[in-house]
Amino acid sequence: MKKHILPGAVLVLGLLLASAGLAAEENYLHQGVKATMLVADPAAAADRLEAWCDAQGGYVLYKSEERVSFRLPHPALPRLRGFLEELSEDLLDYAPQAVDLREQLARARSSLASRQEILGRNLALLDKADTAGTLAIERETLALVKEVEDLKAQLARLAVDQAYARVEVGLKFEQATLPEHIPSSFPWVNEVDFYAFIQGGPAAGRSAAAVQAPAGYATLARCGRGGFGALSPEGLPFRVRGFKNAPPKDLAFWTEALESQLTKEGYRLDGEVRSFRAGDLVGSIMEWVVPYREESYLYLTALLATGKRVILAEAAGPYKLYLEYRSGLEESLASIRPR
Repeated sequence: MKKHILPGAVLVLGLLLASAGLAAEENYLHQGVKATMLVADPAAAADRLEAWCDAQGGYVLYKSEERVSFRLPHPALPRLRGFLEELSEDLLDYAPQAVDLREQLARARSSLASRQEILGRNLALLDKADTAGTLAIERETLALVKEVEDLKAQLARLAVDQAYARVEVGLKFEQATLPEHIPSSFPWVNEVDFYAFIQGGPAAGRSAAAVQAPAGYATLARCGRGGFGALSPEGLPFRVRGFKNAPPKDLAFWTEALESQLTKEGYRLDGEVRSFRAGDLVGSIMEWVVPYREESYLYLTALLATGKRVILAEAAGPYKLYLEYRSGLEESLASIRPR
């Protein structure tokens, strides 16, 4: 994986501080942000982040396809969130942070002044001391010089924090290869296929439940060879089908079987398996992140199991758009009543 670390960060910073003229009114608040975003192409996203940071007067500390760490002038920080939302398919996390530097600055400045004063006195004593005293003063002077240099370095770091926010952006991305179909020993599990579903291909199964369409969706008059179907105004599909519960198993078995099968085929589960209730039945919900048309889509598979039937509900759409309909989809799942 491609990685690089900016080598001359201290020298570059000195030039930036000098050219930016940031010594006007002293700022005591060091701000920072930790963010995580979903992107289709992590390398391109990292490059765009670096270019944007440079354009804002900042500089990159570290860049890879998993994480970008950079310094950003504090005045540019309010523009960061909007840029990340524009760049990502979904901004999964955005956590601002702030630290008051006054106590650290006061302590470092006071310590530096004290050490410099003692150092000055020691240097003044060198000419008057005998050989033994000179050696003792020189040892103490060397220790003081090191302390002074360390304190100056600490103040330089604090000056950076006064002028620049620290930003850490994690990049989550979809796998480069598409899921592939691998036959299952359970016939109905073989019918679960995101690509056939999103493209409206023929569907096995039968109508086995009464369902209310999700809010905003229009019910389809026909849905393949059976089952319930609906579409959002943007064309996001929703479908509910029933299959014979063979061999007769409970919800936990079928949930594990479907999760294992889709994971083996290359689908990536987004979050944990969740439960929902439909009347007296408890069902399971899984949402998968799938690459499609250079975007990341969310693909919902929800299951209910009765003694005779396994009921499968599916929905899918581009990541952000799907999230707008998620609550309506879950209300529709809760309305399912097996016949």
